[in-house]
Amino acid sequence: MNRPFLLFSAFFCCLLFQQPIFGQDLQLLGTYQTGIFDDGGAEIPSYDPGTQRLFLTNGANKTVDVLDLSDPSQPTLLFSFDVDGVLPGAEITSIATQAGLVAVTAEDEDGNGNVVFFDTNLDSNPTDAKAIVPVGSLPDMLIFTPDGTKVLVANEGEPDDDGTDPEGSVSIIRVSDFSTTTVDFKKFNDQRAALVAKGVRIFEYAESVAQDLEPEGIAVSPDGTQALVALQENNAVAVIDIAAEQALDILPLGYKDHSSGQPHLDLYEFDEPALDEEQGILFGGLSGLFFEGDNGSGRYQFITVPDRGPNGNPTDVTDAEGNELTVRPFLIPDYQAQIIRFEVDTHSGKVKVLEKIDLTRANGTPISGLPNIPGVDEVPAQPVAAPADFTDADGNYFKLLEYDAFGADLEGIVVNPGDGTYWMVDEYRPAIYHFGTDGKLIDRIVPEGTAALAGEAEGTFGNETLPEAYNNRRRNRGFEAMALDTDQSILYAFIQTPLSNPDRATGNASTVIRVIGINPATGEPVSEYVYLLEKPAFRTGNVDKMGDAVYDPATKRFYTIERDSGAEPTNKKFIFEIDLTGATNILGTTLSEATSGKTLESLTAEELKAEGITPIFKRKVLNLPSIGYLPSDKPEGLALLPNGKLAVLNDNDFGLEGPALATVGLGIISFDKKLNALDISDRDNAINITSWPTLGMYQPDGVASFVANGATYYVTANEGDAREYDFYEEEERVGDENYMLDPIAFPDAETLKMEENLGRLDATLENGDIDGDGDYDRIFSYGARSFTIWDAYGNLVYDSGDDFEKITADALPDFFNSTNDEAEFDSRSDAKGPEPEGVAVGMVNRKMYAFIGLERVGGIMMYDISNPKQPKFVAYVNNRNFEVDQELPEAGDLAPEGLLFISAEDSPTGSPLLVVANEVSGSTSVYSVEAPPAVTKFILVDAKTDQDIKELTDGETIVLADLPSHQLNVRAEVVGQTQSIIFKLNEQNFQPQNAAPYALFGDDDGDYDDDGTVFLPGSFSLMATPYTGRTGQGMMGTPLNIDFEIIESNTIVDIAARTEDFSILVDAVIKADLAAALSSPGPFTVFAPTNAAFEKLLTALGIDDITELDKQLLTDVLLYHVVAGQVLSIDLSDGLTAETLLGAPVEFSVNGMIKVNEATVGPADIMASNGVIHVIDEVLLPKSMVTQFILVNAETDQDIMLLEDGKELKLAELPTTKLNVRADVAGLVTSVVFKLNDRTFQTQNATPFALFSDRDGDYKEGELPVGSHTLMATPYTSRSATGLPGTALSISFTVTDEMAMSASPVPAYQQVRLQLANERESIRSFVLMNKQGMPYQMENTTPAQGIDIDLSSYQPGIYLIKVVTDRGSYLKRIVKE
Repeated sequence: MNRPFLLFSAFFCCLLFQQPIFGQDLQLLGTYQTGIFDDGGAEIPSYDPGTQRLFLTNGANKTVDVLDLSDPSQPTLLFSFDVDGVLPGAEITSIATQAGLVAVTAEDEDGNGNVVFFDTNLDSNPTDAKAIVPVGSLPDMLIFTPDGTKVLVANEGEPDDDGTDPEGSVSIIRVSDFSTTTVDFKKFNDQRAALVAKGVRIFEYAESVAQDLEPEGIAVSPDGTQALVALQENNAVAVIDIAAEQALDILPLGYKDHSSGQPHLDLYEFDEPALDEEQGILFGGLSGLFFEGDNGSGRYQFITVPDRGPNGNPTDVTDAEGNELTVRPFLIPDYQAQIIRFEVDTHSGKVKVLEKIDLTRANGTPISGLPNIPGVDEVPAQPVAAPADFTDADGNYFKLLEYDAFGADLEGIVVNPGDGTYWMVDEYRPAIYHFGTDGKLIDRIVPEGTAALAGEAEGTFGNETLPEAYNNRRRNRGFEAMALDTDQSILYAFIQTPLSNPDRATGNASTVIRVIGINPATGEPVSEYVYLLEKPAFRTGNVDKMGDAVYDPATKRFYTIERDSGAEPTNKKFIFEIDLTGATNILGTTLSEATSGKTLESLTAEELKAEGITPIFKRKVLNLPSIGYLPSDKPEGLALLPNGKLAVLNDNDFGLEGPALATVGLGIISFDKKLNALDISDRDNAINITSWPTLGMYQPDGVASFVANGATYYVTANEGDAREYDFYEEEERVGDENYMLDPIAFPDAETLKMEENLGRLDATLENGDIDGDGDYDRIFSYGARSFTIWDAYGNLVYDSGDDFEKITADALPDFFNSTNDEAEFDSRSDAKGPEPEGVAVGMVNRKMYAFIGLERVGGIMMYDISNPKQPKFVAYVNNRNFEVDQELPEAGDLAPEGLLFISAEDSPTGSPLLVVANEVSGSTSVYSVEAPPAVTKFILVDAKTDQDIKELTDGETIVLADLPSHQLNVRAEVVGQTQSIIFKLNEQNFQPQNAAPYALFGDDDGDYDDDGTVFLPGSFSLMATPYTGRTGQGMMGTPLNIDFEIIESNTIVDIAARTEDFSILVDAVIKADLAAALSSPGPFTVFAPTNAAFEKLLTALGIDDITELDKQLLTDVLLYHVVAGQVLSIDLSDGLTAETLLGAPVEFSVNGMIKVNEATVGPADIMASNGVIHVIDEVLLPKSMVTQFILVNAETDQDIMLLEDGKELKLAELPTTKLNVRADVAGLVTSVVFKLNDRTFQTQNATPFALFSDRDGDYKEGELPVGSHTLMATPYTSRSATGLPGTALSISFTVTDEMAMSASPVPAYQQVRLQLANERESIRSFVLMNKQGMPYQMENTTPAQGIDIDLSSYQPGIYLIKVVTDRGSYLKRIVKE
């Protein structure tokens, strides 16, 4: 019979899906038949490679069938066993094997869940078990961790028909002692409303979240740290931390939009000149996006707004009075706000800026990006070179900038369709701006009380119509997004981050985003709604920000961006479709206006529900990083294009966050590359795969994990399932009279409800009534009829769209969407279609494949998932015979249930196998998995002896001096059916090799030829491509491509010379004449600073080139990086020291990372022929410091004493008053600068370093007068106080001579008498000074023991008198009254 095909795309008019590509296929080897029809005769398979036994659960007989799989073409039943001998009356539900153990889940006669463990070499009807471990209610699936140390069990906990509902849980069994921990979900009980808002289905009848969640499938990450648990009916997955034995999060899977398709990204990058080359400020900072129109020929025109201009991170500074505060650096203070109009040519890929409109106040005053209100907003400052208002800890200066009352940090933008004027929002106040077409300000709308914050008159900062609570925005986190509802003429502004209402801690914990709607004509608010952030607990970054929003007049809904911080593929930067239908307008309510006590932001989703507040409905459309949009961290512009396309634009922070985040990229997202179409009716007598306005719930059953490019991914088979009990049934057909469609959401409801359209589709009654009015605003159907790949954080990275129905329609047009127990056409289109259920993954010939079983129509889908974002369909294999009675064995396999991949390493044949257990036919089939051949590795061969030398790997360096011979060949190792290999060396093709061993230069039955070619030093690129036919004919397999290098020798100097990041180090070694020494046999251990490390040092030294350093200094620094002997990273321990060739030690710390002194090591252990290199990120410098001061007798050059902080020098007790002070040093010190009482003495450039200088140790005398003194000495690595400063030493001390000289009277009046105590000492002169040391009177006197000084002509006050004697000098403080 022939069936009509309706609405197929042109692409599928020439379907190639039936033809396996590159020889990839599944070949049936053998089948085991139980003879049991439609009673679960074969369900879950598991294989033990040690015994080559295949274990199969047989639900009909309540046994495990044990098959001999040593010959996969004849799987033979050895025996069957049940667990009655150890657990009477128990029913087996699932099975898993690993490391000689077989684990069976069983529910005993009392309804308790258990896992029974046996050895895999057990006999039939075992009466002894290794262990019986109680687990949770209704254990379903179980799985071993990859290392076999633990078993995870999904305890489904379904309710009984009487309504008794046990909790779902996951049991973790430790195999070492069979102890167990039950991971429950009770911690989510108080998050019910939040989970529902995110899209997790929690049924109304459920008493708690923990009772409603029903774990089914489990996948363990390949590293064994994490488990993803399918919560099928909840349309969600749980994330389990296996080591911590706790549930981390419940992640909603979202909905598949069957009216659209899978997202496809095209990225167009801006190429505009930098704003400031010297400061490294690039074009960008774009926030907000509006689509203006199609200029024809694929040219789209947009407008956008940069934000407040380039600015640095908040910086802690100190002002002139010593007050500490934080400033925001503005790098271009006079930056003016503007609108940028640009065009993208989707054909050429070029982005062209068309116009820039500067924004001003109404009087023409430019609007800057500076904040508005002192004391409320951030403190604006400009980095400057000279001392200014502020200084940071690093000595950088900042100048205080003026505030701008109308300054704007602009974000969203829309155009008023009536007059072309511009509406924007900003983050500062928050504020809404209205500009004319000429860029002049028409109005600025701010919260009530804004002017009062500054003590100014209302209107100073704009028209105060917004609620006062918005003043509690987190600093610079005001409005971020805006959208204009052109149907209702309401302008909506979205707060970026929850308000700090009543405080910052509340805002940080909140998920509440406020959406305010205003009347554009008046500026008055008309509505306010609650939008709940996704904010998952399991994440790489905190989802706490909005990005932008746009209104879609076709659907009367909005799109929003919601994002975290970070630029990794696993980050979360979602686009949601949101619907205000049914959301509660809270404008003017007590909660909306509250700024203390119970505020809107202080409420959880559960508490909001209790207050009668319904948040905005959200549906996740996509995650931007998952589709490849990662030009930077911040997607902040969103626009709607024709045909439902979306455009997104990023803020690159003007390139200030580094090159990796500097790109400005416009992403255009289309949804028509791979459709989500489906055949939805079993009554249209046709294959009608087309788009329908329904949302498919993924609801996976099977789930598996794999690794690609070092990242973990999960594959799900999206079966779908409805709940049906005696007390509850959720399923209803769309066409039934009880299922009423909302007339606004579905204006064509009558047509849709016809049987040939949506009328026959099974939909849920549990979800879809968004506004609670009794009709359905969304249609939710069961299953996605696809398989999906998710990353480790639950982000969707690929979905197969409508592949399955299109493939099966092409392969089985007469039995399309047949059910599994009858051969009927189109009998399952209304209910989950082909119904993918089981999934397995496995590596075949270096490629990862996914195998998905279709439970209804039957057969296995095979996809190459090596690139998780772009899987390739490989084959569809279905051995079902639709032409015979389906109960006969000749009907083949019906209803694939459990799929098991057996790797080549574990396979009895040495080739990979796929085992498929079929629930309805009761049969189990074994397939060989055939994939194209692959080159797995290259072996370097000595062509002289025909002996293998070593494996040749990508990026390797081959040292000729280390090889046994220079006559070389390379052999390619292969897997899979291979007839020939073509080699390519440095883009030159070599003659095809048609027999093994496959050698680059050929061979004669293993007698390798070097073909006269000798590998010379140089760089090489080698590729080998296998083929299934001779001489490069037949199907091409998976090539292997490596790059390697051949060098003569491999000393430390050789490695440094050919490593680009060591170029400065090489220059230093050459100048220091150390190249020859470091090329000697050694061995040496070298800590090699990178170029960045040296550049940091050069900047600190104030020089441009390493060769400018003094040669001896440079030599000393380099020798401090070299340790004699070979020290590997494994030899290092915390606190270990090693002596360098300089003689000074280095110290290691080992705590997660390795450090030498303060430098971080990495990578380590770069092996050289004469030692080892460890890369470090800092240049090591010997610790230089002044260790102590020594008082020296300048007459005899002998040390007198250690001069310590707080020391009192009694001159009367010293052998002389002719003194000097020496600074003793440690480390690399070439010069020392002394300061005495803040006066800088000349710099000392040679040892000994003396305060009053010396000549080769002949100390010069200096003066230490009576009184208090402060002495500081600072060491430097180079002469004349250049190079790096070391650790200074500063002390305070006093010089006294208690009996030396007295003054009387005290206080003095008309005169004062100064009298020496020592009769042998005479006064020779004196100087009278003010207290600042300015001389008033200087006299030489006749030598005498005492003198009188006339003070009658001087005003009362404090004076200093310095007296010089024949023995020294004295300073006396005098008070005259």
